[in-house]
Amino acid sequence: MLTRCSLNGKLLSQEETSVFLNRSFLYGDGFFETMRISKSAIPLWPYHEKRLLSNLEILQFQWEEINLPELLHRSILQTSAEIDEGRARLTIYRSGGGAYLPDLDQPSFFISTTPALPLTIPETGLHIGLFDEVKLPSGSPLWNIKSCNSLPYVLAARQASKKGWDDILLLSNNDTIAESSSANLFIVSENQLITPPLSSGCVAGVMRQLLIEKASILGFYCLEKEINMEELRQADEIWLVNAFRGILWVKNFEGKIYKGEAAKECMKIVKNYFL
Repeated sequence: MLTRCSLNGKLLSQEETSVFLNRSFLYGDGFFETMRISKSAIPLWPYHEKRLLSNLEILQFQWEEINLPELLHRSILQTSAEIDEGRARLTIYRSGGGAYLPDLDQPSFFISTTPALPLTIPETGLHIGLFDEVKLPSGSPLWNIKSCNSLPYVLAARQASKKGWDDILLLSNNDTIAESSSANLFIVSENQLITPPLSSGCVAGVMRQLLIEKASILGFYCLEKEINMEELRQADEIWLVNAFRGILWVKNFEGKIYKGEAAKECMKIVKNYFL
């Protein structure tokens, strides 16, 4: 039986229709990975690969018959072959049809790449605020995945734009700070580098994991613990980190001015992992 579809009132051909009849579009049945491309390589690929395999297992995909990590790595580099510095987005979704119950569990994937400026040491700090209209559920590994349902982050980013902020922080359902709309959160308090635990509902970020592992090299003792508003206000520095931009530092949160000297110095070291 043929499925007929229209887009904005225009009937689509069967070839056009097939673009929309995938489980990512219909059910959010998938996840995505964003990574930096540099000099025909994916600098943090081992971290991305580990997270991809974890996500596939959590979402119960079946892929053991093929060397999926090798295929993904090769395909990303082929797609970004003409880019010296750039950004790659990999979306993995469940193949086949079905409604809530899928008829297949094999993964399909889509890759897009765009050029980008080289990674730099951030001289200018961010002005950020707080989003409390939607809170992230805590305690479920589903919320540690960058899933194809990102509505809380979409709404948060809209709020930040309306307020003229560079980014915005999201709360866990216990009113502790989870992350920002586009990055994981760290605070610096004396010699401690503190980040919310995965149980807070934050994404299991690649840069987050790198900083946890390399904290001692950066001169810090790293601690994963819940961060409340008072601890945020009392922090020496606030960092927002992701695998594309590295470490960004916050200058202004709710009127308090923060320094970013440690962030700048640590970014000089972290940049080496992107070479």
